[in-house]
Amino acid sequence: MPIREKEPVAAAPAEANPRAVIGGNEPPLEERIKAEFEEMLLEGRPDFMVRYADALAAVDRVEVVDDDTLGKGGDMIKLYRAIANHISEAHRDVKAPYLESGRAVDAEKKRLLGPVEDARDRVQRQMNEFMAKRAAEERAERERIAAEERARAAEAAEAGEGEAAPLAAAAPAKAAPVRSDGGATVSGREVWNSRVDDYPKAFRAVKTNPKVQEAIDKAVAGLVRAGTREINGVTIWPTSQAVAR
Repeated sequence: MPIREKEPVAAAPAEANPRAVIGGNEPPLEERIKAEFEEMLLEGRPDFMVRYADALAAVDRVEVVDDDTLGKGGDMIKLYRAIANHISEAHRDVKAPYLESGRAVDAEKKRLLGPVEDARDRVQRQMNEFMAKRAAEERAERERIAAEERARAAEAAEAGEGEAAPLAAAAPAKAAPVRSDGGATVSGREVWNSRVDDYPKAFRAVKTNPKVQEAIDKAVAGLVRAGTREINGVTIWPTSQAVAR
């Protein structure tokens, strides 16, 4: 009996393995960034992560009770500040190439999307102008019909018919939605707009809005930091803070 060789097993298509592409052997982005970050932190400071862990553990032993421990607390603040600065510098260096890549991607999106948005806005403006014109015509027609009803009622009263009921007039039909051959459906809607003409009066209407109050808190804090010490409706007081240099 002849010996039959086994048929080769067909390789799975690339799409079955999402990493079976160029660069697919690289670790996930999160792991790669973590490794790059740690490499940057240890560059020139191979014991940084040990010092980092020791500094964090030391906080549980801090107790400021006199001038001596206050000074030691200042030493700890300086240490934490140095660690934070080193981390921020590493962050800047690691992020730089990704930031440039992101900017390049954003620029390409803007290049392609900008003309599309401009074209869309041009068409939208024409549609809005047409809808506004049609709404004005419908409003004028309603006003014309109402005026005719008032005129007929006045004529009837002069003819001695008493308070004659106004004749019913057919109101102009509201425009139906427009359906295009391409499948778009266009209808009109009423959009209300606003413009603040008197800020003090408008403020009284929105003063309880949380976002308005948040903006006020921020503005007041800025004034106080700049040196303002009296603001109507605001309590301002000093506190003492330690500054380590």
